[in-house]
Amino acid sequence: MRHKDEDLAFLVDTFGIPAARAAALIAATPEEADYLAARYLARERRRDPYGDVPVPDALSEHEVAHNAGLQKPVLDRDPKF
Repeated sequence: MRHKDEDLAFLVDTFGIPAARAAALIAATPEEADYLAARYLARERRRDPYGDVPVPDALSEHEVAHNAGLQKPVLDRDPKF
């Protein structure tokens, strides 16, 4: 079953085939295809796509003390302006 999970992940990730269709290509029975697709989708829901990305600093770390409330956060820096 592990090889079928790897094959399914390869088809979905490399070729962009929907999980249900890729599972139908790999599985011997429709029930097995449903099981493989459900396992793949459950793994994808648990995966954190931003797990390796560094988290930016909080705005509170960049505040200046005693600014009388004049400091405003920069929401957008558009290079055109």
